[in-house]
Formats: sequence, C-alpha cells, structure tokens
Amino acid sequence: MKRRNWLRPIRRRPSGFSDQEFQLRVQKIEDAEADFVTVMNCREHLRCWCHDTWPEDDFTLEQNREDLAGHIEDAAAGFAFGYTVWGENRASVLGSVYLYPAAYFAGRYKLSDEERALMASSEVLVDYWLIPALEARSEFHRAFVGSLQRWLQTEWGFGQTSWATRPGMQARRDLYESLGFGWGRRAEAENTAGWCQTFHLSP
Repeated sequence: MKRRNWLRPIRRRPSGFSDQEFQLRVQKIEDAEADFVTVMNCREHLRCWCHDTWPEDDFTLEQNREDLAGHIEDAAAGFAFGYTVWGENRASVLGSVYLYPAAYFAGRYKLSDEERALMASSEVLVDYWLIPALEARSEFHRAFVGSLQRWLQTEWGFGQTSWATRPGMQARRDLYESLGFGWGRRAEAENTAGWCQTFHLSP
C-alpha cells in the first residue's frame, strides 16, 4: 500500500513544548549522538516497543544517524512527524514521539469496515517510547500522555486521537484504560505475519 500523507494540509508544524520534567522538540540530525546513547542503553525495552530485533547489539551511531535522517525525510514529505523527548536543559534524550496519519495504518490492518472508519476518523496515530525508568513511573507517564494529548488538541487542532501498543506493553494498555481511552482493538497487519498492534482511541 502506498504511504499516505495527512488528510488535511498541515500548514504549521508545531515546534514542540516544554513541561516540568521534559522538553519535546522537532527531531534534528544533530540529535543523533545523544539519541544513540539512550537507544543503546535501553535496547531490550525498545525491542519490545517496536516488536522487532531493533536495535541490534552491533547497531552503530552511523546507522542511528541514517534512521534519524529517514524520520526527518518523512516529516519533510508530510507522512510522519518525529519529536525528540529531552530531559531538563537538554542534557539527555528520554525518548521519541511519532505522529502518523491514522488512515494509513487503518488500511494496513485486518479491521472491519466499521472499525477502519472509526480509527481513520481520529486522523492521527500517536506512538512513542520513553526510557524504562520514566515509563515505569506511573505519575510521570500519566502526565506525559496528558500533556501530549493537550498539545495535539491545542497546537495541532486534532480532536480524537489513536494510540498504539504492541505485545508486551500491558502496563501501557492499563494506563490508557485508566485514562478513559476506549476500543482497545487488537489487529494483525495485512502483509506481515506475526505483526500486530492494539489501537486505543482517546476520549
């Protein structure tokens, strides 16, 4: 399936925002070194997040730079928008946030016509990873998701949003349920055996 950009033009891409414990900033190629340090320090956590073998033990800084360049190209093309989650004073990378057009993912998974329309109506699919120590802090994690949701509503103009989880992410699914996110539909990818996600819709 051909990749799709946004159903409506994004006239102004928000640069991010600052909260008490983190800063969200547009991904830049100069983030690569700090991002690489964090990626390699939480490899097992990220393999669960992406439901894959990435990052491999021999993953290199240059490969990370190439991955980051790919995300930046996606943003320039209007397909997906990536943000780096920084700690205070931008001393270290705490994670990443990615925004995708929900209709693209709705078309790639085994869903009924009604479910596909429901997911696509949310317009944006939110995916992110955080370092394990922060994701395990329920108060921080809850506040992080709440801050993202408000930012998506006020700065992007999105209403309802879709959020993804994959196998092994039960704590995140429990968090979404506690926040009132509905649906929780587990779906398999159309063309990739064994690949599945659970989609959650914000209130």
